[in-house]
Amino acid sequence: MEVVKLATNIFPIRTDPNREVYRYDVSADLVTGVETRNRNGGVISMNRGPKDDTLMTRRSEAVRAALKAALEAYRILSETGVTVFDGTTILFSNKDLAMALKPHNGTLTLPVAQLHPNIRGSYVFYGAGKVAALVLDAKIGTFYKANGLVETIAQLNRWEGVHQVQWDPAAIKRTNTYLRGLQKARKPDDRWNLIKNHLDELDLSRNSPIMAGFGISVDSKPFQVTGFRRPAPKVQSGESRSVPTDLKKAGWKQGKETYTEGAVVDKLYIAWNENPQVLPQIQAFAERFKIETDRKGITIRSLEVENAPTNLDDEVRTGNLFAKAKNQRKILGARATIMIIYISNKFVDPAGRIPETRSHGLLKFLEAKHQIVTQHLATENILGKKQYDNSIKPIDNATMENIPNKFNLKAFGLNYTIVPE
Repeated sequence: MEVVKLATNIFPIRTDPNREVYRYDVSADLVTGVETRNRNGGVISMNRGPKDDTLMTRRSEAVRAALKAALEAYRILSETGVTVFDGTTILFSNKDLAMALKPHNGTLTLPVAQLHPNIRGSYVFYGAGKVAALVLDAKIGTFYKANGLVETIAQLNRWEGVHQVQWDPAAIKRTNTYLRGLQKARKPDDRWNLIKNHLDELDLSRNSPIMAGFGISVDSKPFQVTGFRRPAPKVQSGESRSVPTDLKKAGWKQGKETYTEGAVVDKLYIAWNENPQVLPQIQAFAERFKIETDRKGITIRSLEVENAPTNLDDEVRTGNLFAKAKNQRKILGARATIMIIYISNKFVDPAGRIPETRSHGLLKFLEAKHQIVTQHLATENILGKKQYDNSIKPIDNATMENIPNKFNLKAFGLNYTIVPE
């Protein structure tokens, strides 16, 4: 067991115990000089307003700018003074403003003419508050019309003849893409650099003058915790030999070692849903797969490659392949192990192939319905992956090793055993 120090993504905040910070409750009002229905007459509160994010952000910017202009106009703060305003009702200052505000009775008055031009342009008042208007509420008025979502979208886009909308999340892949993104782990050094970049962008990695004015700083070193690293457990193959450990990939290099218990499969069908021209490549994979399983200790007594593509939609309706597999079980006996390997494409194309996410669901449905164990393989892993230069990278040894590993477990075999410690 090895004791190690682990860096976290939690950075301590340092505060100056001798620094005093003052908090003030602030009310920012806009005096229009125009009679309105507001209960305060011509005074409009800037602290409250619509909950729309855009208007709230714009109003907060206006309040902060007006307050900054007022503090500068009345010279309340010195050059070393710093204020932080939350845009609503709270003001923090590292200087005591009580004596400076006392001559003004706690109220700062700033004429609109002294405001920044951008702030002055944010509010326009005309007509002395007497503007004729007609308001029609579409939800409760005479013109209200009950409409469903589909009809509304059709009207907005001026679509005609839309009678049915089919929801196909597999085609959009919105959720799937999001979940795949969550599963991608960054390397520790890349994640650390990303955190440091975020600190720089937030101006937290160095002494910010505003934070320094309040006696606050963020430590450049994160918290550390004590961890324990244990050596990888050892596993052994069917020949009772220790399998070498792959520390880089946190796994074991089984290589040419045989399985502890090789499965026995009485009948194996290899079905596929591709262009018929790829049949020779499917047959070549089947031969290579048979050689690999024989070397690993798996016994496949009979292997059959389908000569024509198998469409799972048709299988759900007719069940030709699975019916043949079930009939084979009747011939060989109830204890016989019958399996199906199904190879399909990931994407939809004009040839009518269905996406891998949907085909996997259909395959597992058929597996449960007919009680025939199946294994799903992606076409690109069998025929080779297309590279950036459109060349085809053939199936690699790691993929060819992983497929029999999963196959042996599905057929009730045992790949390796753990050496007791």
